[in-house]
Amino acid sequence: YYVLPTPTRAADVDVTFPTNVCVTTAGDYIMRVAALDANGVPAIEYAHEFNVTTPSQLNPNLPATLAGCSGQPLTITAASAGTGGSYQWSMGGSPLAGESGQSLTVTTAGTYSVALTSAQGCTGTGSTSVTFAPAPTIALAPFTDVPCTQNSVTLDAGAGYASYLWSPGGATTQTITASTPGTYTVTVTGASTGTCTATASTVVRMPRADIQQTSATQCPGLSTTLTLATPVNGTV
Repeated sequence: YYVLPTPTRAADVDVTFPTNVCVTTAGDYIMRVAALDANGVPAIEYAHEFNVTTPSQLNPNLPATLAGCSGQPLTITAASAGTGGSYQWSMGGSPLAGESGQSLTVTTAGTYSVALTSAQGCTGTGSTSVTFAPAPTIALAPFTDVPCTQNSVTLDAGAGYASYLWSPGGATTQTITASTPGTYTVTVTGASTGTCTATASTVVRMPRADIQQTSATQCPGLSTTLTLATPVNGTV
């Protein structure tokens, strides 16, 4: 019911019902709308008969399939059930305890479904099949030693990936040349796994053995003893 916009009407005469209602049972219905004057007397009335053959259903709007990456959580989001609505997620037909929000984060492949209930009593269900593609694997050893006869080493993340990103330096190639010791990290995107990524690091170690004595002048024919400090990343 709607009240005519009369400035002097009593506040308790103003009664407005929701314009959207949920019809959960098929059958014949009559919609009546009345506009009341300031005294609460109907001034305009309207009635309309209608038949409902298919009760209202909420649609979670879940995609038929969702693909994720192994080891990386995937979030499923249902359409809103409206203010005061509720959600219940299930996997393989079994309810998931405590999962009653609009979104669900999963790490396991399977069929996930959600049941929606609006504050007006409308219900709806939907499901999606979740798969996880294998993440790329990077063949980088935890440590990479530079040979004594070299002053640099080549780091190789492996072939067949869609993209590469090294740090430090920002190189986007399969291989880089490391000429200073330290940690090098690469992130790759799998060519056959869409946006699935993987990250690996290696510590480059360069052998070094310093002479402890400082520079000195030595007279011809005399000898002196030189001492090495403890070798770093190698042996003597």
